[in-house]
Amino acid sequence: MGNDITAADAIKKIEYIKGLWPNDINVEDKVIFSTGGAKINALVKVKDEIENYLEDGEDADRDISVIWAIYTIAHDISKKVNVVRVQDISNAYILEVLKENSGWNVS
Repeated sequence: MGNDITAADAIKKIEYIKGLWPNDINVEDKVIFSTGGAKINALVKVKDEIENYLEDGEDADRDISVIWAIYTIAHDISKKVNVVRVQDISNAYILEVLKENSGWNVS
């Protein structure tokens, strides 16, 4: 498959996977550590459910990459708020994370 993808296909995939996340994720159960890390069970649960839903698809590797990018952004946001709205995360930001962490080559 490779990591080459058109910008239009990348945005289409991001939009599809963002649509699988709930509108609001209550993350009040979080535990913030003195090291700056955090344990956020509600967020992990949603991520795992979406991964399980998509893990056997024909484009599973890319799907998991998008899920992980959204999760890492949402995790960072969760440290500062009690409700995360994945739909408010810009596609451009998700794409930037994908390029940096998953090696997506977007044309």
